[in-house]
Amino acid sequence: THTYMTYIRQIYTIYIHTYIHMYIYYYICMYACMYICMYTRVRAYTHTHIHTYTYTHTHIYIYTYIYI
Repeated sequence: THTYMTYIRQIYTIYIHTYIHMYIYYYICMYACMYICMYTRVRAYTHTHIHTYTYTHTHIYIYTYIYI
């Protein structure tokens, strides 16, 4: 029973570690995508567009950053 329990514990720790890593990578990717999208959109639009567009978008992004 001892070897069985250690085996289960090993699997459990591996599972938790991979889960945490996946979680972290998921968030890093998501934030990176957000940042890239914001940057390219800001660069692509003209000055008048930038003012209205980025204002609303930065607010949305700030909201998502806080509430995620």
